[in-house]
Order: sequence, then structure tokens, then C-alpha cells
Amino acid sequence: MEKPLQLTGIKSILHALFGLTAFLVIVIVGSIVRALLPLEIAATVAAVFEIGLTFLVLSLYCKKVLGIDLKELRVRKPHSMSIWIICAFALPLVLTLFFISFTNGSFAISELTAAQTAYIIISGVIYSSIKAAIVEELIFRSLMMKVLEVRWGKVVAILIPSIIFPLLHIPMMASFNFADVVMLTIAGTCVRVMFSMIVYQSGSIWPAVVVHVVYNIWSRLIMGYPGGDNLIAYVFESDSILITGGAYGQSASIPTTIGYIVIASIAFALYKKQL
Repeated sequence: MEKPLQLTGIKSILHALFGLTAFLVIVIVGSIVRALLPLEIAATVAAVFEIGLTFLVLSLYCKKVLGIDLKELRVRKPHSMSIWIICAFALPLVLTLFFISFTNGSFAISELTAAQTAYIIISGVIYSSIKAAIVEELIFRSLMMKVLEVRWGKVVAILIPSIIFPLLHIPMMASFNFADVVMLTIAGTCVRVMFSMIVYQSGSIWPAVVVHVVYNIWSRLIMGYPGGDNLIAYVFESDSILITGGAYGQSASIPTTIGYIVIASIAFALYKKQL
């Protein structure tokens, strides 16, 4: 029987920093692999490469450094899944209906060739959605959340990774100003608190991966913004950053952030009921 993981504050921080560093290195190396391959297969091969490398690194780190099984990082079968499959599709559906019904705007379909459409679908679904969700959940909601939780408890374990990840997106913003950074940080933190609460309630990262994948597909391919890698974009007539989300798009808007909070609250209520 394995001993419970016990860490000092310094070791907890070092393990968390390893997770963050590993994530950045894997993503950078994966991007290089993608850039070197023919366009037709680049996204798929790079996605498989990054997912496989993440599993390998995490497995070896658990065995050789932490001395625990990968299951201890909640990479295991969930004890609840159906509610999160429902929420995975309900969140984007409700948000879409809200934007259509209560904001001024219209959908614009991107003018693309058949080859461009196929590439965007493959890239958006396999690389930007499935790969992105699996790699992020494995590092942030698995390794980082666990090593922080052991030393400082669940609140710190949820908040620290949830705040760090949106900050990594700031350099990728189309434009940069204080309001956009604030919107991105708040929304990015809330959505990752949502994923974290789903992990705690279900006892596994996989329900969070499902919600993450479906949301990414919706936000990148269907509810994107003009000029992005999307098939359809909802073009707002409003200039209010609270509605449009600013430079990072509707994913950072107030209505969408409220959606994150609602799902997180459902997860929290179900989690408390289990205790």
C-alpha cells in the first residue's frame, strides 16, 4: 500500500513549478513539431505527440519523484459523468441562445475553401480542443492541483493554477490594454475554477476534459470572432467590453463568466452533498 503523499511548502512549490515548466516545454516542442510537418497532418500528429509526451512525463514523475500512482492525481475513472456530459453541451447552448436573444449582432460564416474548412475543423477539434483540454487538465488539475492541495488545501490548490493559466494567455491577445487583461484574468480564472470543482466532485479529471473539449470547440469554431480560426463568428454590434469580452472575445465576457460560475456552483453543491 502506497504512503499518502506528504510535502513541505518548498517541495510543493517546486513540484508545481515543475508542472508549469513541463507544460510550457511540451507546448513549445509540440508547436515546433507542428511547424515542421505537412499542413495536412501537422495538427493531428502534434496533438498525439503532446498528449503522449504529457502522459509519459507525468507517469515518470509520479513513479520516480513523487512515489505515487497516476491514479492519485485523479487520472482515473470518475464516479460521476452523466451530469457533466449534460453540462458540457448545456453551457454553450444556453450562452448561444442568450447572445442571440439579448445582444445585437449576427453570425458571419467564414468564406473558406473545402480544404481550408477541413483543416480548421481538424485543427480546431483535435489540436485546439481535445489536445489542449487533455494536456491542460493533466498538468494543472492533476499534478499542480494535487501537490498544492497536499500542503495548503483545496482552496489554494484551486485558485493558484486557475489564476496562473489565464496569465499565460496575455501575450496571445490580439490587442493589449488594462481592461482586456482584467476581463481575461477574471474569466480565465472562473472557467478554471469551474474545471477544478468538476474534478473534485467527480474524483477524476476526465469529466473536466469533456466539458473543456466541448466548450473549446464551441468557442473556437462556432462562437469565435472575425479573423480567428473559426467557421462561424458572432459579430457583436455592441462596443461594450462587458458583452464582447474585448480582445479575447466572448469567452471573457460577463455573460460567459456567469455561465462558468453557475456550473462551478453546481459542482460545488454536488461535492458538498457527497461529504
